[in-house]
Amino acid sequence: MQSLDEPDLVIAIPRVRVQNANLLSSPITWGFPSPTALVGLGEALHRRVRRHDIVVRGAGVVCHRFEPQIARRMNEPSLLRLTRNPLVWKGEIKPPALVEEGRTHLEVTFLFGLSGPGLYEGDREAVLGDVGEKARELRFAGGTLLPASGRGATLESVSGSASPADARGFLRKLLPGFAIVSREGILGARTEALRQQRPEATSFDALLDLVRLHHDCRPSAEDPTRGEWSLRKRTGWIVPLTCGFRGISPLYAPGKVPGARDTTTPVRFVEAIYTAGEWLSPHRVDHPSHLLWYPVYAEDRSLYRVTTPHYGKETEHNLSSRSI
Repeated sequence: MQSLDEPDLVIAIPRVRVQNANLLSSPITWGFPSPTALVGLGEALHRRVRRHDIVVRGAGVVCHRFEPQIARRMNEPSLLRLTRNPLVWKGEIKPPALVEEGRTHLEVTFLFGLSGPGLYEGDREAVLGDVGEKARELRFAGGTLLPASGRGATLESVSGSASPADARGFLRKLLPGFAIVSREGILGARTEALRQQRPEATSFDALLDLVRLHHDCRPSAEDPTRGEWSLRKRTGWIVPLTCGFRGISPLYAPGKVPGARDTTTPVRFVEAIYTAGEWLSPHRVDHPSHLLWYPVYAEDRSLYRVTTPHYGKETEHNLSSRSI
């Protein structure tokens, strides 16, 4: 999954139930799994289906159901529902050490972009069927994939050069649900706007400004001595998003870091990086390939990130007028 080229075909593996996926996508965010896990799923699928002489180019997801395993209490922060693991014997019977783990149950539709001569040689339906079977054998963000439930359990596909009518027909089958896309263009524009007011503002300040609720107070038209509070409308359903990692150490040669799981691959210590993302209804999308995430490596800045190229460069001025 190294190329950002448009795929020849987009397939949908619909209504997949995911059990116990990772809820904590970074040290400061929780919710839907990070798109880095989605790109990792696409890479794992690519390794299993390349014998068909096809390449997996990009992976997307549409969420239909989200059930975080948390306990909600009145006037208290939400608490994680932790598992009760079996007792262990350490001279005496004791409970095992507890490592807090955030979990969520999902129902999603996975989208994968495919290219390669294998799509045009032999039985395409058999090849796509094997791709679907291999995908269902994998894990997503540590969660187990269960058989699809209800309607729409059959594999769907659409050509990368499909007509607008065919693309819309494909996307309508993804409803009801929402797809996550990257919006780093919006984040960059908001950062520059804040720096016009405060030169010391950072992109993290801009991210907080984008995702929080703003309450404005205006003088009352009837009584200027009193104020009227209102909630500022926002454009789009913008959320903070973990989009990859940034290197914080040199790239060490294989085997130089003690305890590394892979002694044949160079190792680097990293930290999470963030951007703005947006949840979109599929009926607002022109083509399913626009929802695909791709990995991008910037060697000069030691950045390992993922993005949706079609939406990543857009700014607020490019968006259609909609508010939440």
